[in-house]
Amino acid sequence: MAEGKDKQLRVFDRPFADVFPELDDVVVEWEESGQDVDGAAVSLGQFVMGLREGDFQGIIPCGHPKCQGGGFEIEEILDVMVQKGEETREGIFVCSGWIEDADRLPCVNSITYTIRLKYKGGTPPEQSPD
Repeated sequence: MAEGKDKQLRVFDRPFADVFPELDDVVVEWEESGQDVDGAAVSLGQFVMGLREGDFQGIIPCGHPKCQGGGFEIEEILDVMVQKGEETREGIFVCSGWIEDADRLPCVNSITYTIRLKYKGGTPPEQSPD
C-alpha cells in the first residue's frame, strides 16, 4: 500500500502511521453475534479488515440497527498488543452501546475476534529473533 493511503487510515483520531510506526500490517477477523427475539445467539456475519487492504477501522461499528454510542474499540486492543510486543490475540468484545433512548438498555451484540500484527522488520521491537 502506498504511504499516502496509510495516512488516510486513522486510530485515536490520528494517522495510523503516526500512532503505530512499528507496524507493517494489521489483520482483524471477527464474527459479530446478536440475539433473536427469543434471546438465542445468532451470527450477524464474519468479517475481515486489514491495514494493507486500506480498510482498517479503529472502531468497528455495532451491527445492531438501534445501537447508540456503541461499537468495538479495536484500536485499544491494538495499542496494548503493541506495548506488549504481541503478534496475535483472540478474544470476545461486548458492545459498549445501548438500545432505545428512554430505557438505555445495554446492547447485547458482541464480536469474537482474532488480531494479527506484522511488525516492520518481522519481529516486535521489544523482542529479538530466536
